[in-house]
Amino acid sequence: MNILAFDVGASGGMAFSDGSVRVTDEYKIKKLTDFNRYVKEKVELYSPDLIIVGRPTRFHNTIVAHSKYIGLIEMAAEKDKIKVVMVTDSSCKKHILGSGKAEKKEIVAWAKPLVGDISEDAADALMFAEFALKTM
Repeated sequence: MNILAFDVGASGGMAFSDGSVRVTDEYKIKKLTDFNRYVKEKVELYSPDLIIVGRPTRFHNTIVAHSKYIGLIEMAAEKDKIKVVMVTDSSCKKHILGSGKAEKKEIVAWAKPLVGDISEDAADALMFAEFALKTM
């Protein structure tokens, strides 16, 4: 299964995984139109079967901002009838790392042997992708 994952925000991470090939990227976006273009490019490049994205769970402004990014991901997926799943960080952390309260440095340490040097945002996205491969 081809999984495309996003850790959304004005700066964030993207990961693709099919279980053996893993690709990560990080981005800094100033406008929603830039993020829209970025997502469309990644969907076209990787032809995912599933897109998984972290769901914001607290802080009103974060929830509102992330919802805009998630809406753009859903629009890009809709064209090709790609399923979009939202997950909480803590669920993925618990399943992949054994603790729902794992810190960013622990996620990076887990991801490093898989892909080499990696940003925190890209490591989060990779964790989402690996979670999807193992559970969906």
